[in-house]
Amino acid sequence: MENIAPQGNLMILIVGPSGSGKGTLMHEITRQDPRIKFFITATTRPPRDGEYDGVHYWFLTPERFTARKNNNEFLETDDHYNHSYGTLRSVVEGHMAEGDDVISDLNWAGVAQVQTKMPDKILKILILPPSLEELKDRFKTRAQTSNETDAKQLERQALIADDLQHLNDSTYIFKNEDMAGSTKKDYDAIVINDDLATAVEDIQRIINERRTKDAATA
Repeated sequence: MENIAPQGNLMILIVGPSGSGKGTLMHEITRQDPRIKFFITATTRPPRDGEYDGVHYWFLTPERFTARKNNNEFLETDDHYNHSYGTLRSVVEGHMAEGDDVISDLNWAGVAQVQTKMPDKILKILILPPSLEELKDRFKTRAQTSNETDAKQLERQALIADDLQHLNDSTYIFKNEDMAGSTKKDYDAIVINDDLATAVEDIQRIINERRTKDAATA
């Protein structure tokens, strides 16, 4: 596939384990900065109660998803939990053509795919919980609304906890499903989400620094 970057500004990709608060951070960032648009991804899983096509996901049949993938319409795709997920190139290009930055959360496997297609456009930010204790508390809250089994929750929590214990080792390869295959050095910035307002401020500063740098070299 040819590596042609869409016209526009930044593609801000948020990576982080379950319980890191990615969704809340992105909601607040887009609320405060109208130049940043959240882009939704496509999936083959059916909508849940209260979910709508074009609002929460682009809901595609498996056949339609495969056809669009074969037509190189995705910037990245991934399969998990027996369903396919992907970022449609047209969605990202549409926002960028308006001069907006775009933001969404992807796992590292997806980020790595996007990086091969538009390396000069992406800003990779890793979001982490402040401590193992806080992570456990957040998982307790998530368990109340998640459909995952207790065993699956404990498995995910154990992988994240192990990764956090090795965070200061720059050569350590993360194992949890959101960050799997990446190292600390693969990210442009790391933000510890201890306090929402502070974390949002840190991310906005990182984005503005990158905007300034890109403008200076344009």
